[in-house]
Amino acid sequence: MKTNKNNPTKTVLVISVGFGLLFFVFGFRWALHTALIVGVLGIISNRACDLIDFLWMKLAKILSFIVPNILLSIIFYFFLFPLAVLSGIFGSKNNLQLRNSSDTLWVNKMAKIDKGSFEKMW
Repeated sequence: MKTNKNNPTKTVLVISVGFGLLFFVFGFRWALHTALIVGVLGIISNRACDLIDFLWMKLAKILSFIVPNILLSIIFYFFLFPLAVLSGIFGSKNNLQLRNSSDTLWVNKMAKIDKGSFEKMW
């Protein structure tokens, strides 16, 4: 026997409430009709409830492939890329030593090492 991890009745209830909220917030008439149709189908038939749950989960799986790529692209091109360009233009420091201005990458540190430097390293 196949066990279903999610509860189709709860899924139908959440879909109905979501479309009901769309109607009350934005006044979309179609959202109220959709909420009523999905709710009534969920109440009348368990098979319709399972079908609605199956279709909703398939839609969620398809959206899980699309939406993260769009969001990450928006974050990159509208936030990270301009920040990097501005940092490159106005930043004069070479903290990561990406601009090779010396003959070697070896950095000689003349620090005094004592017993206390090993006690709290992090």
